[in-house]
Amino acid sequence: MDEIAEQMSKTDEYTIIYKNKSLNTAGVKNGSRLRPDVIAVKKDGGFKIIEIASKSQKLGMGLERLNGKIAKMGKIPGVIIELIKYGG
Repeated sequence: MDEIAEQMSKTDEYTIIYKNKSLNTAGVKNGSRLRPDVIAVKKDGGFKIIEIASKSQKLGMGLERLNGKIAKMGKIPGVIIELIKYGG
């Protein structure tokens, strides 16, 4: 997660990058208390959200919860979501 946030901070696309903070903290309207791994605030006011699937989220209930979280975030206007699977 740190490496991804650092790479994103080196671009000129984002005004601020949050790691493991709630969507509300990052200013996402209707974002609730969901806490993605990385939230990048784009210069155009949109948001890029990165979720990194852990080893426990590869199968079963962990995968179901992760998919549910991504589905909720995907309904928020102005949000782009990227899922990075465990191990690359």
